[in-house]
Amino acid sequence: LGFHTGAPLTTEKAEARFAFTETGTALCPFGLFASGTQEYPDRSTTLIIELAELDGGRGLALIGPGIQSVTEIAPVGLPETFLRLWTENRALFPRGIDIVLTSGERFLCLPRTTKITATEI
Repeated sequence: LGFHTGAPLTTEKAEARFAFTETGTALCPFGLFASGTQEYPDRSTTLIIELAELDGGRGLALIGPGIQSVTEIAPVGLPETFLRLWTENRALFPRGIDIVLTSGERFLCLPRTTKITATEI
């Protein structure tokens, strides 16, 4: 990843261009990662979260740019704190992190502009 993107290797969350969280690992506050600046919001971290599955979990509704109306997802393994962390992240717009949810060979990208709410299944 470092070779193809020029992203440096670091253990400091605030310096990371990309960060990875393995299945079952607790999420730290998104504010610990680089959120970019008003002038350069693209200088933020993209957080890749590995999950057990992208289907079969708690229902979430997605609304925002690039989504025609509402899209529903049901990832397995997102912690209860995810929605609060995401809401705090969206409040920073245009700054904030972007997230990629992944499971096996499947992935789902969540740009910081996406509004996420819980749904009933």
